[in-house]
Amino acid sequence: AADEIEDPIRRASALNRVATELAQRDRLGDAKKLLKEVRRTAEQIEQPALRVPELARMGYIHARYLDNRNAAIACLGECEELADQVDPERPEDAVAAKLLLAYTYHGLQMTDQADALLERTLAEAARLEDPRKRTDLTADAAAYLHKMKRDAQADAAFQQAETFAEAIQEPLTRAHALVHLSQQLRTAGKSEAADQVLDQAETLADQVDNSLRGTLLNKIRDAR
Repeated sequence: AADEIEDPIRRASALNRVATELAQRDRLGDAKKLLKEVRRTAEQIEQPALRVPELARMGYIHARYLDNRNAAIACLGECEELADQVDPERPEDAVAAKLLLAYTYHGLQMTDQADALLERTLAEAARLEDPRKRTDLTADAAAYLHKMKRDAQADAAFQQAETFAEAIQEPLTRAHALVHLSQQLRTAGKSEAADQVLDQAETLADQVDNSLRGTLLNKIRDAR
């Protein structure tokens, strides 16, 4: 079925899922063959940063299921190089790729690599020119930090994301950024903080054009 998928990102993702299932069933030879197809498919993805999620997953499978840590390390190192090839039109893709890669390092208990990449990526997120993207990616980083049990760092990143959101001038954009922040807070088990952020977004709705207010309020309601 994966062979019928034309989009290389979706096809690589499907192949990785099947490879994982095969490896879990001890069909290691078949899993290895599929991972070769994952690489060939990933090479068809035009933007380097967008190749990272599937190649990182491939590296994780090598280490977690195929007992090939050297292949995993080589693959993850390649992912770092790809993530550094920033598209000037979409620098946020590189930040998102590095956050996922840091989490993959964490999952493989490669703590030093995870911490170093996270520190660098948080700094890159803070330098994004677009204030909405700066807020969103910092909130995403905070959520990853929470999943990695870096609670103090996660709290600091969540606070930083809220500070970035406060600097957004346009009410609708700021409200949407706050909704995204609330969603990440909630995934981290911080329901009270999430509700407080949503209260701020709801207050901003009064400043939004009538034609857009209903959609925003629905989004806020869904996030509660």
